[in-house]
Amino acid sequence: MRSDVWIQDLLRALPLAQGQGQEAERAIARLLGFDITAPGIGRQDVDPGSAVFPATGDADLPGLVPEEPSPDGLASHPRTPDLMASGSVGEDNALPLLEPSGEESPLPFEWTAPSLPPPDRSRLQAPLSYDPLLAPRSTSALLHLALSRQVDQGELDVERVVEQLSQGLPLESLPRRPLRTVRFGVQVLADLGVGMEPFSRDVHETVHHVRATVGREHTQVAYFDHCPVRGAGPGPRWTWGEYVPPAPGTRILILSDLGMGGPRLDARRSSRAEWERLVRTLAYAQCTAVAFVPFPEQRWPSWAAKLLPLVPWDRHTTAGWVAAHIG
Repeated sequence: MRSDVWIQDLLRALPLAQGQGQEAERAIARLLGFDITAPGIGRQDVDPGSAVFPATGDADLPGLVPEEPSPDGLASHPRTPDLMASGSVGEDNALPLLEPSGEESPLPFEWTAPSLPPPDRSRLQAPLSYDPLLAPRSTSALLHLALSRQVDQGELDVERVVEQLSQGLPLESLPRRPLRTVRFGVQVLADLGVGMEPFSRDVHETVHHVRATVGREHTQVAYFDHCPVRGAGPGPRWTWGEYVPPAPGTRILILSDLGMGGPRLDARRSSRAEWERLVRTLAYAQCTAVAFVPFPEQRWPSWAAKLLPLVPWDRHTTAGWVAAHIG
């Protein structure tokens, strides 16, 4: 087969072989897909010196075929002679194909290990269900003990009244029994840093339990990245601003790893100085804080345990443990 070569290409190429004989002209014609030795086509039929593209409808020149009219009446591109159909040009005198100079077979390769067997569908198990860090039965009691404040506003302490009267001391005020309350409100500071990504669902579940225990109207939620002093807010990250402590007396619940989690070489990890700055800010605002840490006590840094009360955020933590360690 030949490419889209027109008769005009032949007429322009033949003058290049002028003076070299008919064999050179036939060679050029064969390279373009034509055979000028076909019946009706000869040396006198093509004048290289006066090669002019024929006008529309001229079919006097042997080897030229009139233009084929287009449907809209305009002349289309001229058609070259169908020499393939007439037998003048065949596979023998078509454009020569390239012949490979060599062939190199790929090296044989044999697998040394057998392929893995197909999986056994009968042994596939469903994914494990979500298991929260805190025990569901004691979550409400644990949160109430950790977030409540102890005030002397309970029932009348009869024993203290009798003791003071027996000593002849005046009762300037009626002594009452201590009572734990959450009416001062709670603010939850939830860490969304890299180290807390494995516990993201527990963070949202704990926020939900705090709202159910304390009350939605007494609960504030602010999210931060690694440490609140870098910025915090209740909405998306782009809305965060400088952290502002809540009203005096509000209990602060920090859900964070305190810089213990995440990659060791992460430059964004929170530092001791940042957490000390946060505790000073809360103390100046007359707010007390407690932190839920999803790591065992053996991994707690000594400075963190001295800085603020820490609670192991784990299923083995009980309400009795919180009552004994959190004031």
